[in-house]
Amino acid sequence: MVLVCAGMGDKAGAQLWAGRRLPPMQPIGNNSRRRDWANRVAREASRELGRAKEIVLKSFGERDDHPMRYGGGGAARGEADRFDRGRSGGIDSGEEGAWQ
Repeated sequence: MVLVCAGMGDKAGAQLWAGRRLPPMQPIGNNSRRRDWANRVAREASRELGRAKEIVLKSFGERDDHPMRYGGGGAARGEADRFDRGRSGGIDSGEEGAWQ
């Protein structure tokens, strides 16, 4: 982004993005600037995800609680729930219905 802004002659944009870039890895030391950067961007991403979820809820409303929620003659409520649990359990969860 810094190079794009600089190439467009946008000095303010280049400075903005330069301050937000990932600090370089230091060969000696604990790289606290990189750790702080990673923590900051993770917090920002989480906050933005929350905002996006709110926008979706406002746009579409609450999720329907219909027993055939997967559509197309899909799974009944119990089968859909078992699918969800298996998927959240991970590939190696060993649970019945684990996502493959």
